[in-house]
Amino acid sequence: MPPDHAPAPNNGDNNSAVAAAAAPAAAAVATQAMVPDAAPSNSIVAATNNRDSVNPPTNYNDMIQHHTSKVNGLGMWSAWERNFTNKVKASMASAAAAGEACSDDSIDDDSPPVIVHELAGNGSSNSNSDNNDIDDYDYILDDDNTLCLHNDCVRPVKELKSILDVYNSSKTDSAIGENGVGVKQAAAAMSDLSIVVTTRIDQEPLLEKIENDDSGDNNIRTNGNNATDKKDPSIRKCVVSIGVLSKELQTNEAIVIPNWTIEVEFRVDDEQQKKKGDNKKGADFSGEDCFSVLMNEIATVTAKYPHMGKAMKQFGVAVKKNQRMHGIRRLAKHVEIMISSKYSKSKKGKKNQQQQQQLKPPPHPYQFLMILHRFGKHQIKKSNENKNNNDPSDDVAIKAKNALDDLLRDLAEELPKTYLHIPPAPYFKIKVNSEALRFQYWERQLVELHKIPLVIDRKNDFRSAPDWIHPESEDDTYDIQVTIGFDPTRANPLRGQRQASENTFIGGQACSLLIYSRVSGRLFLKHDDARGVLRLNNSGTHYCQGLTIIVDDYEGNLPLTPTKESLAFGLEDHGTIHERNLYAWLGALASTYWTHFYNKYKTKGALGEAIKSKVGRVKELGREDGSILPTLKDGTFSTVKNVGFRKENVQGSIRSYNSVDTEWLPGPDTLIKFGAPARPKPKKLPKSSTTSAKEKRNLATSLSVMDGYDSEGNDLMTGMPPPEGTPGRERLDGRPVRSSGKPQRFDEIHDIPGPRKKRVKTSDGKGKYSQGKGSDNGSDEGLKKKLHEVQMELNETQTELNASKATSDDLQMLLEEREQSGNVERRKLFQLTNESNQTGEKHKAELQRIRTEHAEKVDELRERIVQLEARNSTGNIDNPHIVAKFK
Repeated sequence: MPPDHAPAPNNGDNNSAVAAAAAPAAAAVATQAMVPDAAPSNSIVAATNNRDSVNPPTNYNDMIQHHTSKVNGLGMWSAWERNFTNKVKASMASAAAAGEACSDDSIDDDSPPVIVHELAGNGSSNSNSDNNDIDDYDYILDDDNTLCLHNDCVRPVKELKSILDVYNSSKTDSAIGENGVGVKQAAAAMSDLSIVVTTRIDQEPLLEKIENDDSGDNNIRTNGNNATDKKDPSIRKCVVSIGVLSKELQTNEAIVIPNWTIEVEFRVDDEQQKKKGDNKKGADFSGEDCFSVLMNEIATVTAKYPHMGKAMKQFGVAVKKNQRMHGIRRLAKHVEIMISSKYSKSKKGKKNQQQQQQLKPPPHPYQFLMILHRFGKHQIKKSNENKNNNDPSDDVAIKAKNALDDLLRDLAEELPKTYLHIPPAPYFKIKVNSEALRFQYWERQLVELHKIPLVIDRKNDFRSAPDWIHPESEDDTYDIQVTIGFDPTRANPLRGQRQASENTFIGGQACSLLIYSRVSGRLFLKHDDARGVLRLNNSGTHYCQGLTIIVDDYEGNLPLTPTKESLAFGLEDHGTIHERNLYAWLGALASTYWTHFYNKYKTKGALGEAIKSKVGRVKELGREDGSILPTLKDGTFSTVKNVGFRKENVQGSIRSYNSVDTEWLPGPDTLIKFGAPARPKPKKLPKSSTTSAKEKRNLATSLSVMDGYDSEGNDLMTGMPPPEGTPGRERLDGRPVRSSGKPQRFDEIHDIPGPRKKRVKTSDGKGKYSQGKGSDNGSDEGLKKKLHEVQMELNETQTELNASKATSDDLQMLLEEREQSGNVERRKLFQLTNESNQTGEKHKAELQRIRTEHAEKVDELRERIVQLEARNSTGNIDNPHIVAKFK
C-alpha cells in the first residue's frame, strides 16, 4: 500500500497549483496542491501565490508584498451545499458525475458506456428484510438512511485524485466537475459524509478467454485448475481506491479530501473459504477470503491515518459501542459486493445434487461506488433526559427515511425524462432499488413526433445577415436535432368529460421547451411556458394542447453553467446573437408545426380532443419493452422539408409561409399518429319551397348585369348601344343575344292604361269588408266549412287526450308493481339481516368457547412443563416440594 497522506509542500515548484482569481474582492483562491507521483496528496492545503516581479527596480523593493491566500475548508463546503436548488437535482448531478468519473481520460465524453447504474436507498418503505441476496443492498444499508450509487464500467475508472480534485484550470467542458462542480458539490449538498470507492481487477483466475476462429468471439469458462487441483489456490488481485468527503474533516486553513489506494489479494474458491471461515464476529481476521482481507486492509489504514479513523467512526454511528469497527465492517461489505464472487444455491427439487452449488459470474473488472451516509442531513440528537421509552430522535429518523423514499420515487420518475440517449435494456440498465427503469420516454409519450434538423449560426444575426437561411461559412454554425410533438397528458381535457380534480390551468398545457446537451442527452434547461421566449402568441390557448419542443445538442455546442442547470451565453463573444438566433429558429419551427395541425382540425378545441384521445395509447406503450422501440438518436421519425421562411421585423422573429414545395413526410418510427380529421357536420337546410316571383326578378337582374349590359343590351357605363357590325355576345344568364335594333329610351315608353275592373265590397259579419268575386267568407257555405274544420280539430284533440289517459294508467300500474316488488325485497333484506345477526351471535359464542378451552389446555401444558423441569433438575418426580417451588 503506497503512502497516501503526505501533506503537499507549498514551495512554488512545478507540482504546486496556481491560484486563480475568484472575485474582485478576493486576492486569489487556492487550488489543489500537487505532490510528486511517488507520494500522491490526499488533502488540499493552502496554496501560495507569489507576486514577485521579474528583476524589480531597487527603489520599489519595499513595495513588493508576498501574499498567501488560504482556502477555508468550512466555507468552501458551505458553498458546495448551496450549489443546487433541491435534492433531486443534486442526485442527478451525482449520477452524472458518477458516469463521468468512469470515463476514460483519452475520450472526451460526459457519459461513458456504463453497463449497470444502480441507486439503492434504505427508506421507510425499504426496510431491512430477511433476503440477504448479494445483489440486494438493503441488509448492509443498516438504519442510517444511506443512499448508494453504483456503476459497472467498460473503461477503467479514473484515479480518485482526479475525481476528487477541487479545482483544475485544465478541466474541459466534459471533464469531471466542470469548473469544480461534480462529485464533491453534489455529495456535500446531500450528506455530511460520503465515501467514494473505485475498483479494478488486475488478475481474474476464474476467467479464461478462448479464441473461436469460427464465430470470432471469446467464450468464458471456469478455469480448469479449480476443477482438478483443489490444493492450488485461486487468487484474485484487485486495486481498491477509497476517498472520503466529510464535513468534519474540513478546517479553516484547508480543504481536506483524503483518498487511499489498497491492493487486495484473496481466494475465490469456495472450499478454501469454508476451511478458513468467514469470521462474522470480527474477533480476528486470519482468513484469506475477500471479506477478511478487506477488513485487515481497511483496519490498517484506519489505524494509521486519523482522517480515516474519524470517518469510519462517523460511518458506524448506528451502533452504540465499537462504532469504528462497525463502520469498517460496513465499508468492507460494500467493497466485497463489488469484487467478490459468491456461491448461489440451485433451486430445490433437482435430481443432480452436484449442481446444487454453482459459481456466479465473476464481478465486473471496473466499478465505481458512491455512498451517501445519512442522506438529507437530518441531525439525530441523543438525549439522556428521556424517562419514557419514546425517543425524540425516532421522529427525525422517520422524517429522514421518508425524505429518502420521496427522493427515490422522484428519481424513478425524473430520470427517464432527464436523459435522451440511454441505450435500451438489456444492453444498459439503470435501477432504483433493484427496479430497472424504462427509458425512451419521449418516444412513447409524444403524439405526431417529428424530428427536424436545424442549423444555428453563432455570430451572424439573422436580422441583418444576407445569408441568414443558409449561412455560407460553416465554421460558425453547428447542427442540432429538434423534436416536436404533442403530450396528451398535458393537453386540454375532452369537452364535457373533464374531471372535477383535473387541472385546467392554461400554463400546464402551454408550449414547453426542453434543451438536452452532450452525448448522454442530459436535460439542462426547461421552460414550462416557452411562448414568450420563442416569440409566439401567448394569448389564450394558442400554441398549447401539450405542445413539446425538445432540442438535442448531441455534439455539445451550447455553453452550460457550472452546475449544468442552464445555458451560459455570456461565456461567448457573440453570446447575445447566438441566443437570439437559437430561440428565433426554434420559434419558427414551433409555429410551423402547430399551425400545420391546427389547420387540419380548424379549431383548437378539436385539436385538443384529438390529442387527448391518445392517452390510452401512451399508457400501452409505457408497458412495452424498450428494446423493441425506436430511439431518438437512430429512429426514422416523421419530418418536414422545403419549408419557406420569412423575417418578421416587428416582432424580431422568423415565421414560415405557405409554399407548394413544403413536404410533410410521415416516419415509420413515429408510434402515435393522428387519424383523418372528422368531417364537420352538415348544416340543416330550410325546407325547399317554390321560388317566389320577387326572387326570380332579383336573380334575372343580377345575372343580366354580370356581363356589363342591361336587359335591353345597352352599355351600363355609357348607355350607348354597341357599334354597328359588332357580333352579338352570349349572355351569362342564358338569354338571347343582344338585339340589333335601335333601343327604345325610357322617356319614349308610353303607359297604356288597361280597362278598370269592378270591385265588389261584402261584409264578413265583423264590420270588415273583403274584395273579389269568388269570396264566400260571408256566405253560409263558408261558415259551414269553418265549423267542419273546427270539429275535426276537436276530434283529433279528443283522440290525443284518450291516448294520454291510457299511457298515464299504464305508468300508474307500473309504479304500483315497482312498489310491491320493493316491499318484497325489503322484507327479504330484513330476514337476511336477522339471520346474519343470529349467525354472528353463534360464532361469538363458539369463539368464546374455543378460547376457554385453549386457555385450559395452555394451563395444563404449563403445569406439565413445570413437572418435567422439576424431574430433570432433581431426578425425583415424586418430590412435591420441588414441584411447588417451580410453580
